[in-house]
Amino acid sequence: MTSLELLTHRELKEELIALGYTPTGPITDTTRRVYEMKFEELSGGPGSGPDEELSHEEEASQEEEEEDLARASPGRLTRPVQRIKSTSAPVPDPMPPKAAGKQEHQPSWKVRVAFFLATAIAIYFYLNFIAV
Repeated sequence: MTSLELLTHRELKEELIALGYTPTGPITDTTRRVYEMKFEELSGGPGSGPDEELSHEEEASQEEEEEDLARASPGRLTRPVQRIKSTSAPVPDPMPPKAAGKQEHQPSWKVRVAFFLATAIAIYFYLNFIAV
């Protein structure tokens, strides 16, 4: 059991705030692991992800890649996006687009109750007087 698991939800939230991160939602049993990982990332603890130390060779190869990229496309500091080719046809949108400025009209609850009662009365008369 790690020291993070000993903290209460409130204490974990206070620790995150002390590190400069404000949790966007409540810390519960289901969301706690996400916030624990964020705490480890911010504090530089185990499993801190991309902030881990790189070996000298990895740093050199990473610098070479960045230089190659800068030479190939000056002004661009990001890697080009690799497009994934889809083999299937595009899926059409099942809902047609709405006309601009028009909203769907929903009947009020009174209209819905009146329709329900009218339907119930019609069924009652059908079952008791017509279907006999």
